[in-house]
Amino acid sequence: SVVIPHLHKLALVNNLQIVDSKKLDIATHLFEAYSALSCCFISEDLMVNHFLPGLRCLRTDMEHLSPEHEVILSSMIKECEQKVENKTVQEPPGSMSIAASLVSEDTKTKFLNKMGQLTTSGAMLANVFQRKK
Repeated sequence: SVVIPHLHKLALVNNLQIVDSKKLDIATHLFEAYSALSCCFISEDLMVNHFLPGLRCLRTDMEHLSPEHEVILSSMIKECEQKVENKTVQEPPGSMSIAASLVSEDTKTKFLNKMGQLTTSGAMLANVFQRKK
């Protein structure tokens, strides 16, 4: 309840930032914070007055700076609006929201790219997972 209003203020201030490199850096960190918080319970008051307006500010920045993030933010906004309107349908256990699956896919891609950069041979890597005798 303390963090979300501050994120909203940061997103508002970032909309006014004129240096694109700074704007993108701050927007990227805000995106990570909002993505993490979107999985938590947020009261309707905070959702309506701070979380959704902050997401909309962030989406405005990302439209020009990072269109792939803008798509995810649009999905997050739509899901949050549905929660507020109580129109969400119960998801079966284990299912993921569209935004969560896109964020998950982005994380998976980053991880696999890092794994591809490793210089360790496959044989040495396989030895890491063998049980010691």
